[in-house]
Amino acid sequence: MRRIDENTYIDDTLVTCAEYQLFIDEMREQGKYHQPDHWSSYQFPTGQAREPILGVRASDAEELCLWLTAREGGEWHYRVSTFLEATEYSIQSNLYKLPTGYWSRDANNRPGFFWIGNVPINARKIDRDLVLTSELDREFDRATQFTHDSDQHDSDEFANQLHFARDLDYVLEEFHAIEYANNRALDLDRTLALSRDLSIELSFSFGREHPLGLDRDHAITADIAIILHLANRLGQDRNPAYDPNKVKENFLDQALEVFADLITLQERIVGHSPAFEGIRLVKERIR
Repeated sequence: MRRIDENTYIDDTLVTCAEYQLFIDEMREQGKYHQPDHWSSYQFPTGQAREPILGVRASDAEELCLWLTAREGGEWHYRVSTFLEATEYSIQSNLYKLPTGYWSRDANNRPGFFWIGNVPINARKIDRDLVLTSELDREFDRATQFTHDSDQHDSDEFANQLHFARDLDYVLEEFHAIEYANNRALDLDRTLALSRDLSIELSFSFGREHPLGLDRDHAITADIAIILHLANRLGQDRNPAYDPNKVKENFLDQALEVFADLITLQERIVGHSPAFEGIRLVKERIR
């Protein structure tokens, strides 16, 4: 560790898979699960013991610090770095395959993410064409086909499906048009909080007690739930007390954040999108 002052030291490297595995194993004995969400087991991949643990949540980093502090049991405690510390005591970018970064704390002591080296343009490497030609396009085709066959359905149902098709088309255009914060970390804790705020029932609970973390066969069925809920919500916002444009813009932004994060997680599970969220420790004397 590098000395900041007589009471504070900061790591020059990220926590490794082997180091983090000790934390995973002990927490599992207590019925707590902190393996990265995209892992297919509780054990880091063979040959990566000295590689940095990547793809962890901000809450995992905080829990690791609490665990290390309890193990220290004395005058020291552990925490993640502040942005100021991360900036002043940078990690050499040639140590890691980029893009890579780590969880930190901003000036207001809120969870944040700090990149090693330059901020990447598209860290997630999401293939939008692949994404938008899968579940969403199929759902869009279903909705538009329904509208074409409208004379076979009652008018209310037709109106709902037409509204849904138009909103889904809008979502597709927005997702195509926006460089949707691909350079930000995948914060699944925040994603879950957003989904709850939006009253979206995800197809998985983000619980990680199962070795696979979530149902790999249905890992992303929640994307349709998001869009369906978006359409329903927009259809319900006809109350004159609401500003429809403001409601739609705010809701769409949040729905797209959840959608982008779920897509990223799905892509990581199959090995298409890289994990880059690591942990850098600060050791501080308790005063």
